[in-house]
Amino acid sequence: MNDIKRLDVPKWGLSMEEGTVTKWLIEVGDRFEEGQEIVELETSKITNVLEAPFASVLRRIVAEPGVTLPVGGLIGLCAQPSVRDEQVEAFLAGLDAFPDMPPGSALMALDKQTALNASSNSEPKPSDRAGVNVPTGFGGWRADADVLATAHARSYAERFDIDLAKVIGTGRRGRVSVDDVRTAIASAGGVAPAFGKSRVDVSHPLLPNASLRATPSARKLADEAGVSLAAIAASSGERIVRGDVERAVAVRSVAREAPEKGREPSRIVPLTNIRRTIAKRLQQSKQTAPHYRVAMNVEIDGLLSLRKAINAGGARVTVNDFLIKASSLALVGVPEVNVQFDGEVVAGFEHADIAVAVSTDAGLIAPILRSVDLMGLVDISRAVRDLSTRARAGRLRADEIEGGTFSISNLGMFGVSHFDAIINPPQVAILAVGRAEERVLPGTNGPRTASVLTLTLSSDHRVIDGATAAEFLSELRAYLETPGLMLS
Repeated sequence: MNDIKRLDVPKWGLSMEEGTVTKWLIEVGDRFEEGQEIVELETSKITNVLEAPFASVLRRIVAEPGVTLPVGGLIGLCAQPSVRDEQVEAFLAGLDAFPDMPPGSALMALDKQTALNASSNSEPKPSDRAGVNVPTGFGGWRADADVLATAHARSYAERFDIDLAKVIGTGRRGRVSVDDVRTAIASAGGVAPAFGKSRVDVSHPLLPNASLRATPSARKLADEAGVSLAAIAASSGERIVRGDVERAVAVRSVAREAPEKGREPSRIVPLTNIRRTIAKRLQQSKQTAPHYRVAMNVEIDGLLSLRKAINAGGARVTVNDFLIKASSLALVGVPEVNVQFDGEVVAGFEHADIAVAVSTDAGLIAPILRSVDLMGLVDISRAVRDLSTRARAGRLRADEIEGGTFSISNLGMFGVSHFDAIINPPQVAILAVGRAEERVLPGTNGPRTASVLTLTLSSDHRVIDGATAAEFLSELRAYLETPGLMLS
């Protein structure tokens, strides 16, 4: 069956661990070419399109929209029309051994309660126990045991009350198989039960099965939250997806408080993958990085005049573009700030890779401009517009949101005068930019007015000392108040 090829969840970026299928762009039976967009996948940061790694025909959709799989998880099977359907089914059934599946794959997920409910006889028949001798040390089936095992091994262990945590797996990453269970029992002097048909029909969770009303990720979440799938309505089609369970969990949580306070929610909006990731990373940053802030006022009348002159030639350079360029030069000038920190090692970089915060419907995204110190203002302007547009459309590539050595968050366009920003690890600093204000300042010949911008630098005190932060802001102010330096 070498003519049958897999479509797996790709790894987009170093931090990607799993992906959720959101939409198939082709249907079963469709022929596609190498490089053609075939399926949309949502990660913890972006929604991206998987381009076909080869030319073939889609024969089976294994992961329906809503299914979440780890990197390397199977989402579809492809083969030429000459390959019979029976061969494709046999290939898929043969994946029960999961030789290539990483731990946590949806192919390993079974809704045990549903399986149990499907059988009216939940106890092994007396004939099943004939000749069976499971040593006492292996007894004690635990449904919640965090053990990597095949579906058949779990069913086998549950049937004969075996604790999988006490069995050494020989599969990939220590996965326990039925053979491993039987070998362990025999090695301990017991008599291993024969592996026949289980008391419940443990079907492959992703094979067509009318009794499966929910995706694996939905089942897993419902099990963790203690929510009954029977009480959840599917929002689309006949299968309950993860989003349906998330809404049910959120409603239940709010409903517990509503009667006491005499109120009910007007709407329930579960966190998206992106919003969950933002919450997790920023909470971690606040808890582990000792933030401190240094603020500085900058006069930008000269910058505004230069911007007007540049745009008179047809360009669309913004104040934010000047800030990005000036920050990149300041980072090169004060390299102690142009670093990443993983808690153990400080990594310095020759060029400045700056993340620019963009607000989207899904949450805050910070696409990264690479080697900004080598770019001109017009090039920066075009790159920022392109990244912002694709960020709001969910079309950023993984390499455009990974890493970075510095971040800029600008809320000036919303009328905010100044604010504090949270560092985005592994970076060690972030610049918060407010709006420019006309202020009366002292001058040699009396009071004068000037456009003043307030910049607030949040720094990680584990890496950046106060004097270094002040030096960086001074360098940044020099470029902003003498903008011609950015054109050389």
